[in-house]
Amino acid sequence: MATEMIGFDSQPFAIVVWLKDGEEKYKTICYSKDEVYETTRRSRIEGDFYFGKDYFIIQDFVMLKTCNTKKAPPWQERNVI
Repeated sequence: MATEMIGFDSQPFAIVVWLKDGEEKYKTICYSKDEVYETTRRSRIEGDFYFGKDYFIIQDFVMLKTCNTKKAPPWQERNVI
């Protein structure tokens, strides 16, 4: 999954890949640890587009964490990276 950056002076801190039916469907580019936290928190906010969706996080082209939103406790999110 190559990401082409246009018009940015910095590299992303991490990429959150959202899954739909077990398949990679959406990407969110994050430029800080706080953005990763705020982005992944959306999977727990009822009514949000990403509510209940599973995801994984890529940083420096290494998968850091997978999250099944039905099993992972929310307090683990803050210590992801």
